[in-house]
Amino acid sequence: MRRSLTPLQEKITETLLQDLQEKKLREIEVRSLCRESGVGRASFYRNYERVEDILTVYAEKLLQDWALLQEPDSSPESRFLALFMHIKQYRALYRPLFENRLGYPLLEMLKENGALFPLAGSEKDKKIFVLYGLYGWITEWVLQGMKGSPQEMSLTVARYWSSFAEDALR
Repeated sequence: MRRSLTPLQEKITETLLQDLQEKKLREIEVRSLCRESGVGRASFYRNYERVEDILTVYAEKLLQDWALLQEPDSSPESRFLALFMHIKQYRALYRPLFENRLGYPLLEMLKENGALFPLAGSEKDKKIFVLYGLYGWITEWVLQGMKGSPQEMSLTVARYWSSFAEDALR
C-alpha cells in the first residue's frame, strides 16, 4: 500500500527537518515542535507516538515513491545510482535517521523490493546477505558525510554486486 502524508503530517515533518538543521534529534521536544508547526499536541499524538516516528514515516513514504519510479527493465547499476542520488537529495532526512539508528525503513524497503536488485540464480539467504551489505554500505556513506558522489558509490557497489552475482551462478 502506498503511503502518503496528510497536510498535518507534512507541516510537522517540514518543521522537524528545519529544526534538525540547528539541533540534534534528541533535543527536539513534542511541545516545541507542535508550537513551531502550529499543530496541537493531541493532533500530534493521533499521528505519531514520538518525534522519531516523524522521520521514519517520511522515510517510508519517500522510499515507496522511489521504488515505484524504478523502471522494470532497468539494470541494478542504474538502480544503485538512483538510490544513492535519492539519499543524497534527501540528506536532511537520512542524516538524522542514521545518526539515531533509525535507518530501518531503508532496510525494509530493500528487503521488500529485493526484486529491484536481482541476483541471477541466487538463493534467498544470499540475497538477504547482499541487501544487508548494501544497507551497511549506505549507512556508513551517510554517517561519514556522503564524501563519495552517488556516481562513485553506485559504481563501487555495482562492482561488488556483479562479482557476488557471478559467484552465485557458480
